[in-house]
Amino acid sequence: MKYVCSLIVVKDVKTARNFYEDMLGQKVKFDFGENVIFEGDFAIHLEEHYLRLLGERNSNVLRKTHDFELYFETDEMESILGKLKEKNVEFLHEIKEQSWGQRVMRFYDPDLHIVEVGETMESVVLRYHGTGMSIKEISDRTSIPKEFVEKVISPSKWYYDELKQVGVDYADKKKVEEYDSGMQNLRDIKKEIEEISTAINL
Repeated sequence: MKYVCSLIVVKDVKTARNFYEDMLGQKVKFDFGENVIFEGDFAIHLEEHYLRLLGERNSNVLRKTHDFELYFETDEMESILGKLKEKNVEFLHEIKEQSWGQRVMRFYDPDLHIVEVGETMESVVLRYHGTGMSIKEISDRTSIPKEFVEKVISPSKWYYDELKQVGVDYADKKKVEEYDSGMQNLRDIKKEIEEISTAINL
């Protein structure tokens, strides 16, 4: 058996879809009208249609049950918070730090489902690293394995360092002379200069 996705019931698909697309930047994977699946593999389903599938005439869908939430991560916590506040979204709480060091916020979507948005654990590691904490201290503070912390704060082998010289160093006079000498065997530089000068009437 394969787990596919979580599904939340909504009063109005368009309103719910706009919320998750515009407020949280989610992209639609499939749109079946009454049922919309997002790329993050969660779905919204029209309540009226959902109840018919269950064979129920009256709605037994409860709101603000506080027994389920959708969880997202971002590196743009403050930006998301600002957008939500502009739209007067109801918060359970704004950005606060959890006991393991991660900053998160929780709020309701239009159908009063709890949504949690937290900073990525990579961001947590880098934030603590920026304060001067060691790998062990970060691991102890966040319960993140040392190997993960080290991987985040240590540049990978493929990491490109713009300040590190790679290839031929043409600031080295000897290297430049070697290059010029090699090119003389491939091209007649003096003749090329004369031809170009003649062509542009110099």
